[in-house]
Amino acid sequence: MVETPRLLIACQRDDWEDLPALVRLFPLGVEVGDFADPDVLEGDWQRRLEELRPRLEALPGPRALHGPRSDLNPGLRDRGLVAFCRERYRRALEVAAALGASVAVFHTGFNPLIRAPGFERRWLQRSADFWRGLGEEASPFGITVLLENVWEPQPQILRDLVDAVDLPTVRACLDIGHANIYSRQPAGEWLSALGDRVVYVHLHNNDGRMDTHASLERGTVDYARILPLLLLSPQPPALVLEVSGGRQERQESLLYLRRLLGFGSEGAKWSVTRPGS
Repeated sequence: MVETPRLLIACQRDDWEDLPALVRLFPLGVEVGDFADPDVLEGDWQRRLEELRPRLEALPGPRALHGPRSDLNPGLRDRGLVAFCRERYRRALEVAAALGASVAVFHTGFNPLIRAPGFERRWLQRSADFWRGLGEEASPFGITVLLENVWEPQPQILRDLVDAVDLPTVRACLDIGHANIYSRQPAGEWLSALGDRVVYVHLHNNDGRMDTHASLERGTVDYARILPLLLLSPQPPALVLEVSGGRQERQESLLYLRRLLGFGSEGAKWSVTRPGS
């Protein structure tokens, strides 16, 4: 029997106000996005954590953290800039541990506009060294590091990076909305290329041009075709609803997932098995 995928919802800032009503309808985990904001991560992040604790304690499902995402690229040549990235990501791991999160999601920082000879190979080697070190630091906390595609034009870049790191605690987060904008390869090809490296999938829609994080039925991504593919895996990845726009848009998307995959029905499973374990 195929295991029911876990379902989480991405929350930050005002999103938390709508969460209690959604949790009454669906057994949700949460991906905390507040600490992706550099102003929060650089400031009194402990205070924000204490503000979130009562909300987190009311959730039945797993917890994840979205790490800092503003202008960070661990594959850079400049060692000082890489050291800055490491400091930021180490703080994110500290927050993830305090949240009780089992995973921390980070963007790879790959820039497809750089087309110098040998750049991709050198970037891959430097990035793999960085993420291997961070994965080893995350392991004692029971945290799996997930690398998320943003500007990658093809899935092989993310696939090769995860393989080069070669740690069970560093896996892939496939963002289908990002792939729809920045890649000409459809989501089905991304899933096929990445295979079991993918343990999380970010779900949102758009028009193929702007990263609007629209509800699942409002855009050019055909989720009715993509989502059933996830059930073909013996261990389906967790699904993370990353829709913006307010409670109505997110509730519409959750109802859509219920129709397609049966989420919210009695007996839904909440597996917290660590990827790679």
